[in-house]
Amino acid sequence: MAHQHLKTATRILAALTALASAAPAAPIDISEAVKTFAPDWQVADCGNHMKPGLRRFWNQRSNVLITHPLDRKIPCTLSRTVTVPATKRPVLVLDVGHHLSSWDWTLVVKADGKELLKKQIGPSTCDNGWLRVVVDLAEYAGKSVKFDLLNLADGWACEGGYWSKIALLDAPPPPDPRKAPAPPLMFQSFLDGPMAGVEEIVFAVRSMGQDGHWYANFGHHVRNADRMMYGPAGGRLCRLNLRNGKVVNLLDDPDGAVRDPQLHYDGKKMIFAYRRGGSRHYHLYEINCDGTDLRQLTDGPYDDYEPTYLPEGDIAFCSSRCNRFVNCWFTQVAILYRCDADGGGIRPLSANIEHDNTPWMLPDGRLLYMRWEYVDRSRVRFHHLWTANPDGTGQMVYYGNMHPGTVMLDAKPIPGSRRVVASFSPGHGRKEHAGHITVVDPRNGPDDRGRAVRISREADWRDPYAFSEDCFMAARRRKLWVMNGTGAAKAIYTLPPELKHLDVHEPRPLRPRKREHVIPSRMNASRTTGRLALADVTRGRNMAGVKRGEIKRLLILETLPKPVNFSGSMEPISLGGTFTLPRILGTVPVEPDGSAYMEVPALRSLFFVALDSNGLSVKRMQSFVSVMPGETVGCIGCHEERTEGPPVRASLMATRRAPSPIEPIEGMPDMFEFPRDIQPILDKHCVQCHNDTQYAGKLLLTSDRGPGTPMPTPRS
Repeated sequence: MAHQHLKTATRILAALTALASAAPAAPIDISEAVKTFAPDWQVADCGNHMKPGLRRFWNQRSNVLITHPLDRKIPCTLSRTVTVPATKRPVLVLDVGHHLSSWDWTLVVKADGKELLKKQIGPSTCDNGWLRVVVDLAEYAGKSVKFDLLNLADGWACEGGYWSKIALLDAPPPPDPRKAPAPPLMFQSFLDGPMAGVEEIVFAVRSMGQDGHWYANFGHHVRNADRMMYGPAGGRLCRLNLRNGKVVNLLDDPDGAVRDPQLHYDGKKMIFAYRRGGSRHYHLYEINCDGTDLRQLTDGPYDDYEPTYLPEGDIAFCSSRCNRFVNCWFTQVAILYRCDADGGGIRPLSANIEHDNTPWMLPDGRLLYMRWEYVDRSRVRFHHLWTANPDGTGQMVYYGNMHPGTVMLDAKPIPGSRRVVASFSPGHGRKEHAGHITVVDPRNGPDDRGRAVRISREADWRDPYAFSEDCFMAARRRKLWVMNGTGAAKAIYTLPPELKHLDVHEPRPLRPRKREHVIPSRMNASRTTGRLALADVTRGRNMAGVKRGEIKRLLILETLPKPVNFSGSMEPISLGGTFTLPRILGTVPVEPDGSAYMEVPALRSLFFVALDSNGLSVKRMQSFVSVMPGETVGCIGCHEERTEGPPVRASLMATRRAPSPIEPIEGMPDMFEFPRDIQPILDKHCVQCHNDTQYAGKLLLTSDRGPGTPMPTPRS
């Protein structure tokens, strides 16, 4: 063993020596990407770090060019020779950004070699990762000028330059209307208009969570059960009179915390999540709107929060009762649950292995909520809006899940409109759901990114509530605000100085409201299975080239929750491959017309692989589907366009018979384990050459590579 460690150390030292004496970095060619992004611009000296090139979507922007300096001293340069418009105030407009972490770079703009601008591009200068730079070119009006845009290193850590716009304009662009001050008497006009009849609002007061992730504000840390993720103590439930500014404390617990109030339909009571002083967990409580008759609805060693009343009388909420952990972090998971009006009869509505968040009723009777998922794709890019019936059936994407980016939280319907307002939290989300106030119109389907219109300029707003398409209420740090449809905002309440350690959250109007449409239950609680019907496996957004009859069977996999967490990341059993473990359930047949009909276990997170006649994968699903007990779910194709109708057919071949049971694969384990299932193959066929003595191809395939290394490891 000592001999092996000595040889390993020698190889590492040799590799480091070679690296230190290596030739200077060679530039990579991203000229085609630059040509597509900004025609007539040229690129020179682009380094190969951070995957330079064109991204279809990055940090809330489409069509983003990424560059990188060649090294610490040589910048990446974009150049163009062009005649400047012969106007009074021609300008060069650049929309530039930085890496989503705290790193920065230096932008230099030159005209015929003269430096016109030098600016650091980073968190201190950008707004939510982006900065608009406007360079005055009046002295060059009508002249032919060579412009150089330099992406210069500044510390040599994540130095990538992000460009979403390079434009030469006749005049400065108009100012961002979201920067405009609120119109005079805007608040009063709201009180006389869309907020008429709203005398008071209720809101919660508490401290921020301990962790920067949007979801990590309850429960405990995986490495220390006594390290709680909620913020420091201090919680209130308050009423604010909008006419005279008077505040009434309905509940004041300096040692506890309050969150997520929602008014009952009668306007006389409300439900909320409350962590009593001395308790580790949030539970659901009700209280009368005058502060009387506080009553606890749920209990146990779990966290119950984000409740919403259902029109038939029950309550939907999020809960950690699922006993699972975030696959890629150190905290607990909560998914959708439902209970009776008195807190009894608790049952799950979701099979998600990651978080569901912020359920709220739509007027048509569906629940609107955020669903986070990653099935064989990015763990930090798909947390978008979904709907389900109040019994958990009919789960369907509402907006998103095709294009990556943004956490879509706190979505609520806009009265008199088919749109919703939500907090679009940038990237992988921010603490306590902070984001841009955004209006979403789903009528063009879930994939149309142009139907999400950002209202606020900054991404530090929380808990939006809509009174109309031009009247919103939201929380921001220690203040409550109203905002119009162009983002102009006015503060209507500020916490007193003695509560400077706390923030305001979740403002709601205190008034009766109409019950939503009641959707009858479509599940059968006595069953343990449901049914899935697929119309045509060849239809879908990524099924081009798949021929009719090519797909013979569907492999059905279950992505498993993580019931215990050792690392907050990939565990040794799947290190370097996946965060989640798939369980192999078996296969079902696909008929010649492309249809399939199957019986599957209920409340499981399932996904499919389309197999050809040789049992080889043709297409693989990267989302999951689940059924409630007794539910029958139908889909047109594989991730088909939601705006398309089903094919015109008399009937599907698969539904002319009983649903197919899942057929286990003979001799196949339900889960692959590398030491048990793969290493014996390597031992038999590979180790005689790929061992520490022969080390063929510099690849070590022996089984004694140490703990936490289940994958074959190339070494240099």
